Amino acid sequence: MKKCLLFISFFGLILTSIPSYSQTNNLLAVQRDDLYEVNCKTGEYKLIPTNTKWLGTEAMTYVNGSVYIIGSSNLYKVNPASGSYAICGASGAWGSTSAMTTDGTNIFAVQKDDLYQVNPDNGVYQLIPTKTKWLGTEAMTYVNGSIYIIGSANLYKVNPVSGSYAICGAGGVWGSTSAMASDGLNIYAVQKDDLYEVNPKNGVYRLIPTNTKWLGTEAMTFADGTIYIFGSSNLYKVDPNSGSYAYLGKSGVWSSTAAASTSYAIPQYRRGPTLFDACFVDWWTHSAPKLHIFKGTKYSVFNKNAGTFENDL
Repeated sequence: MKKCLLFISFFGLILTSIPSYSQTNNLLAVQRDDLYEVNCKTGEYKLIPTNTKWLGTEAMTYVNGSVYIIGSSNLYKVNPASGSYAICGASGAWGSTSAMTTDGTNIFAVQKDDLYQVNPDNGVYQLIPTKTKWLGTEAMTYVNGSIYIIGSANLYKVNPVSGSYAICGAGGVWGSTSAMASDGLNIYAVQKDDLYEVNPKNGVYRLIPTNTKWLGTEAMTFADGTIYIFGSSNLYKVDPNSGSYAYLGKSGVWSSTAAASTSYAIPQYRRGPTLFDACFVDWWTHSAPKLHIFKGTKYSVFNKNAGTFENDL
């Protein structure tokens, strides 16, 4: 019943309001050695009772109802509701992992100097043949069919199937990047002490005018049209358009946050009331209904499982 409600809600929102899809999400964060779930609206948090400690956490993500944490050389699969967990795949295989992300189906991780695709069901991994090394990786995310990696002062766009890659935008401008996230359309990154929005198509970036500095950023994620930043012992809620920000929840409780993620399954398409001109769902012709979208003279189909468009809009 829950899945049915989510499915109907997804298409209902698109068809009636057109501008965006959103669902109520929670944040997930490893702080010091504990795993927490945080309410996006209030900042209230609760300990997820995993009966273990998460010291040594290097990266985390969320796929299809489970939290995935890399730490102590292992990939762990955690049930955020019950706190039960298990090693996913081979034990001891994930030491020195610098970053991890997901497309909603697969996990992608940079470990030591290689890039891998991981099956979240069984932990089986395969090397993505990029013909380069990824030493110096600082952050990564996934947008519309591509992996984006910041390292060696560059933003790289990587095809996860072929392994082909290229510098996205200007070279040499992304040194000292502390965190990166995406809303499914744009990339957001904290570099040195500033927060930027980046166009993943061409790497063009703009400063988000927050009137503060983000030194001390430890982790960031995105949910419901908002950037969430953990840093300086606080959790901040940032509007990516105006740059306005505020503390979320109690002040001073988030020191030593190792990683953060958002409990959502489908990337969110935000960008206001002119994102799409029209759309419809072909309920009557497909056993798996598709969302058809029109913007000006352009047309595309949204794949809700992959979270991507078949054609660029």
